[in-house]
Amino acid sequence: MTEREKLGKGLWYDANYDEELLKQREDAEELCLLLNQTSPKMKEKKEEILTSLFPNRGKETAILSPIYADYGFNCFIGDYTFINHNAYLMDCAPITIGSDTVIGAGSVVTRDIPSHVVAIGNPCRVLREITEKDSIYMVT
Repeated sequence: MTEREKLGKGLWYDANYDEELLKQREDAEELCLLLNQTSPKMKEKKEEILTSLFPNRGKETAILSPIYADYGFNCFIGDYTFINHNAYLMDCAPITIGSDTVIGAGSVVTRDIPSHVVAIGNPCRVLREITEKDSIYMVT
C-alpha cells in the first residue's frame, strides 16, 4: 500500500518518502503563503487561492488569513462556516467542519465534536450546548 493510500484510509503514513505527498504538501504550503500575503482588498485573488487550496469548501464560507493546512484537499468545510485568523488545519487525516458548532480560540481539536455545541480547550472538549439564547437574532 502506498503512503498516499494509507493517508486516504486514515492510517499512519510517512509523507517524507512519497514524492506525490511531498509535492502536494509543498503546493498547499505555497498556496497558504500566497493567501496569507494577499491583501484583504484583493477579494477575487483571495477567492481564487482559497478555491485551489480548499476544493471541498461549501458556499459562503469566510476564512481569514493567516491560515495553514498540510494538504487542503483533505478538509471538508461546510456551508456558512467562519474560520478565524491563525487556524491550522492539520489535514493529514480528513477534517470535516460540523454544523452549528463553535470552537473556542486556541483550542486543539483531536477528536469529533458534535453539532450544536460550544467546545474549547486543549484538548478541545464540549463546554455546553448552543441554545436559543445564543442567537444573534432578536427573539420576540
